[in-house]
Amino acid sequence: MKKIIKPFDLETSKNGAKTEMKCGFEVEILKWNVKNSCPIVGVVKVSDTCEFIGTWATDGSWVSDFDCPVYSLVIVEYENEEDK
Repeated sequence: MKKIIKPFDLETSKNGAKTEMKCGFEVEILKWNVKNSCPIVGVVKVSDTCEFIGTWATDGSWVSDFDCPVYSLVIVEYENEEDK
């Protein structure tokens, strides 16, 4: 199963595309239109016992007091649909 990483696209994500952080953590987007500088809100799954809330700009970049590019969002696809 070949994982294909694509740049984050808000409309693609809204349409149900699998979204992750660049570091590989799964992200479940909860809201795309919060009315502030970080309109995307989601739950980041680090492990089966650890999750946290994250916020991102509309381009998928991580919004926080510290700069951490690996926390930015990407779209994940697979080479074969059945490999999902």
